[in-house]
Amino acid sequence: MFSRLKFTLPNLIHFVWIGDINALDLSYIRIWKAINPDKICCLWIDSESSDCQRFHQLLDDHIKTARPRDRHIALLRLQNEAFAFIHPQMNGEKTFNTLAAQFLEHKGIPNQPQHVCHDTGFNLQIAEINALFTGRFSALRRFYDYEVILRGNFAAASDIARLLILYQYGGLYIDGDTLPDIDELFTTANAWLRQVGIPGHHAIAQAKSTALLARLHHPNEEAVTQIQECLQPFPQSLREPLCRNIIMDAATIRLTDIRPLGSVACYRDLPVLSALSWLPETWFSNVIGCLPGAKAVAILLRTIHKRYRFLEANDAIFTLIKDHDNSHYLSRLLPWRYESRYQPPG
Repeated sequence: MFSRLKFTLPNLIHFVWIGDINALDLSYIRIWKAINPDKICCLWIDSESSDCQRFHQLLDDHIKTARPRDRHIALLRLQNEAFAFIHPQMNGEKTFNTLAAQFLEHKGIPNQPQHVCHDTGFNLQIAEINALFTGRFSALRRFYDYEVILRGNFAAASDIARLLILYQYGGLYIDGDTLPDIDELFTTANAWLRQVGIPGHHAIAQAKSTALLARLHHPNEEAVTQIQECLQPFPQSLREPLCRNIIMDAATIRLTDIRPLGSVACYRDLPVLSALSWLPETWFSNVIGCLPGAKAVAILLRTIHKRYRFLEANDAIFTLIKDHDNSHYLSRLLPWRYESRYQPPG
């Protein structure tokens, strides 16, 4: 009965990358595209902010040298200064990349601009994140800029982008470091695991992924060492035979052995999430699917808006708040500036 209430998702697979596309490992995306020829794969980027990751690293490196004793507070203040310089000037002609370079020059921070090439080397559609912030969603652009320009928290910025993509276009969003389900391809390793009574484990899943990528894209002599490193949680007596069996299985796997997604269905206003067969009643957000205009995604976007507005109203965007006596249910968000890529001590 419930299956009649489900709808097939658009044949779209979305990926998001904020930063220099040359730093993105496209191996995972290549696999998704190769095994799903019926779907359009689209990589969403912010070409006007492609220097953002390098920019924040340069700020961090500068502070480590110039202010080693109070570098965490000094870095956050420098980020505030950078945002005040860059954000008000951003428009069609002045991009983040241009203004960030000017700020670095103004502060005397050495900078060697990098050439960014948007050619992925295979037939992958490229779309601009900036195009998402229109109409009713234009206010979210400011919050996105807080993460990219101010905090350097690109995962948080990607969270905003992926929800906007799904709400406007529907389909599937997939993290750029996620593989399709490959567990069933490791028949020898799985039989051995059942024999010795080892349940599913994230380290085993990582080892299988490493072995598959080495087999399909990166054959190298270090692959065995990398697989063994993945299996470090297990004692040597189990690690060696498990590694052997994983490598034996991977050696016979072909790209065509990986199952395509096929049609994916969900309820009209609810998203679908990823799960692991060996971890029941647990879901993950590395894969999210929905129909365009899904109400659950609209609620998430409104919640994001509400939380950033709370931070703004409580002067928590540019002020370092670690201790407070605010009893509002959102007060747990007030140390927002302490949750950036560069954590303060204590």
